Amino acid sequence: NPVTDPYGRFGGYRNTGGGIARGVEVSGEFRPYRTTNLFASYTYTSALDRQSQFLSSLIRSPRIIPNTVTLLATQQIGKRLEATLDFLGGSDYLYPVFGSPYRFDGPRQLGLSANYTLPLWERLGTRVYFRIANALDQHYYEDGLRNPGRWAVGGLRLSF
Repeated sequence: NPVTDPYGRFGGYRNTGGGIARGVEVSGEFRPYRTTNLFASYTYTSALDRQSQFLSSLIRSPRIIPNTVTLLATQQIGKRLEATLDFLGGSDYLYPVFGSPYRFDGPRQLGLSANYTLPLWERLGTRVYFRIANALDQHYYEDGLRNPGRWAVGGLRLSF
């Protein structure tokens, strides 16, 4: 209430009785060949509110994705070219919509990237890179907002 708040605020966050969060993260890396690197990780998060933020009696914390999987495969092609395939997947999660819990599907995103390194002089080099995010054009939401479909970025990096 702006009348009773010492700073005249009309919105913001409300402190509650807290919560409890526990989880585990496991990751591993494997190099089947000198030029190939495979990486995988899994994260489990159990986050519970002592007092629900929703109008219902649910105690699962909003905005927390309980299960997340990340996979990366990187291939060195020759001396200067490198390509990477990455996947991010997660289980469904709750998000508050007008005080009520709404269940959103978790992310499922595949990314592709490549970079080419070109040495210019002894201590000067450049790297040209290109990345396509959400390459399969999957529709998913993050914090209640729809993520863009497929998009790309590219650039030039100078190192000295």
